[in-house]
Amino acid sequence: MVVAFPLAIGKRRLMGDIRRLLDQRHTGKQGRPALAKVESTAKYKLSRNYTTANLETALNVYDLWLSNNAKPKSEKIKQWEIGVELKLNKLAIKDAYSSLTQDRSVSHNLLGAMVKRYLTQAQKTIKSLEQGVFPVVK
Repeated sequence: MVVAFPLAIGKRRLMGDIRRLLDQRHTGKQGRPALAKVESTAKYKLSRNYTTANLETALNVYDLWLSNNAKPKSEKIKQWEIGVELKLNKLAIKDAYSSLTQDRSVSHNLLGAMVKRYLTQAQKTIKSLEQGVFPVVK
């Protein structure tokens, strides 16, 4: 399809005409379809939408946390250090070693919260897998 528009008309009208033409030709919606609206024929149905990258990050956090818990208390690292090791947030990692106490504190809190969130997600997913449902994070 070839489209020609006169450039002598105003920008607002031109954009409106283009938007109308796109709406007629492309009826799709943005984003992924909601899981409730999709009919799955899979043997093991998903309970929610997820991304593999998010699941992989959660599993990496869980693995590092598990290996950290197996260490003696003197060798354990803090949760925010797990976030630094896995590079969960580059800006927070930079601030984690800042000379300003406030920046360090905010960064440690942010990384600790991210690690805790991923850890909780991984633990709930593992628990739901034991029951035969994948993945459940509620």
